[in-house]
Amino acid sequence: MSGYYIDSKNVSHGYVRTSAGGVTTYNVTGAGTGADQGTKGGAINDSGTVTGFYIDKSGVMHGFVRNAAGAITTYSVSGAGTASGQGTDPICINSAGTVVGYYIDSKGDFHGFKRTSAGVITDINVTGATETLATGINTAGTITGYSLTSKKTLESFSRSSSGTFTTFEAPGAGSGVAQGTFAFAINTGGSITGYYLTSGTVFEGFLRTP
Repeated sequence: MSGYYIDSKNVSHGYVRTSAGGVTTYNVTGAGTGADQGTKGGAINDSGTVTGFYIDKSGVMHGFVRNAAGAITTYSVSGAGTASGQGTDPICINSAGTVVGYYIDSKGDFHGFKRTSAGVITDINVTGATETLATGINTAGTITGYSLTSKKTLESFSRSSSGTFTTFEAPGAGSGVAQGTFAFAINTGGSITGYYLTSGTVFEGFLRTP
C-alpha cells in the first residue's frame, strides 16, 4: 500500500505499508516543509515501485519514482510550468515501471505524459483537444484518460502502446460545459472504468470493455 499523510503543520509525507502492517515513511529531497507542501506518494506496482509527486517551497509540483529499496528518482516534464500550482503530477504506474499522469504548463493548461522506467518521457495529447489528462496504464501499455474538447466538454480515450487513440463517451453523458466522460483506470484485460456527468449534473459510473 502506498499513500501520504498530512501532519499537524499541514505538510505531506509519503509512506509505504507492507502486507504485514509495517509502515515506512519518507520525504523526497527538495520537498517543501511549509503548509500545503511536501511529499505525496501515489500508486504502487507489484514490484513495490511507487510513483507520486512532491511540492517544493515555491509550490511547484515535481514527479518522482521510489523503488522497493527506497531509492528515489525525481523529474519534471519538459514544458511543465514553474509557478505555484504548476508542474508535474504522476498518477499511475504499471508492472514495467511506466508512469502516466499530467503536467500543467505556464498557461495553466493540462497535458498528459508517459514516462518509461528508463526515464524517456512522451507527451500524451488527444488530437483536437485543448487539454489532456492521462490517468491509467495497464501491463500492455494501453493508456486511458480524458480530454477537454473545443466545446469545453469532457471525453475519454484509450491509447494503444503504438500510440493510436480511440475516444469515447458514456451513453447518457451530458454535452454541456464541464459535463462528459471521465476515465480513470484500466485493467490487464483492457476494461476501463470511470464516471460521467449527465446533463442533469448527476454523476454515474461506467465500465467499458475492450
